[in-house]
Amino acid sequence: MKRFSILSLLFSAIAFQSGNVRADEPLTSHEGLQSTLWVQTSLEYQLAAHQCYNTATDRLPFYLANVNHSATVETSVNFRLLPPAVIMDVDETVLDNSPFQARMVQDETQYAEEDWDAWVKEMNADAVPGAVG
Repeated sequence: MKRFSILSLLFSAIAFQSGNVRADEPLTSHEGLQSTLWVQTSLEYQLAAHQCYNTATDRLPFYLANVNHSATVETSVNFRLLPPAVIMDVDETVLDNSPFQARMVQDETQYAEEDWDAWVKEMNADAVPGAVG
């Protein structure tokens, strides 16, 4: 907490010195600022994402060899007749939508369905680290 306070003061001082914020204006913060910065700039995030995919890749042979195993509760009794499949969510699991989050921070807006639809149509999301290759 002390580190966060020191960083906040430092960023405030830099903002005041750069002329971006006037002394009589309150500093505002977007609720997604810290998490978006972490995803877009943190080596820790990149390593954690790679680690998830590396672990899944390492474990895959075990699960493919174990024909009596199913990870889903809804699987039918005859799941052994089905081909193996990996099922996962796409957003923030395979595709990095942090640029959309950053846009909301920069524009000082909140999530809106029409903005999300426009982002999706841009087809501009990169893969989450580790998801490809």
